[in-house]
Amino acid sequence: MELTDKQAQWIADARSLIDFLAERPQLIPMYTGIGVRKMARDPEAMADAVKALGAGDKDENDYSIGLARKFGVHSLRVGIDRDQVCTKVQVGTKLVTHLAEHAEVPDGVEGIPIEAVTWTEEQPVYKVTCPPSLLALGADGAA
Repeated sequence: MELTDKQAQWIADARSLIDFLAERPQLIPMYTGIGVRKMARDPEAMADAVKALGAGDKDENDYSIGLARKFGVHSLRVGIDRDQVCTKVQVGTKLVTHLAEHAEVPDGVEGIPIEAVTWTEEQPVYKVTCPPSLLALGADGAA
């Protein structure tokens, strides 16, 4: 596959950074690496990115699902907004008590009980299920 002009420029810029650091080793962070993140625009683009990445480790957070591959201390992650591919189902509720950070207290009033600045509300509890097949493409190139 041939690089586009923008992709070729990105590679050239990355090489410039590496060359710059090689000439100034005192600037190289020894305990962190470079992390490259590629977000797919749709499930088909994600499937293509996973195939190109090959092997990797599943990487999920509250916003996206992806596959990450390590290169020593460096990493490359391909991901997609999990709302595009995962299913969110309400499985229950929970009671959450809030404490107001700033309560307005009238001048001259002291000793307001803590109950005056807290409240409890019921919030939904969700379970998110993401299809394993989207990431399985990276293992051997086939679904």
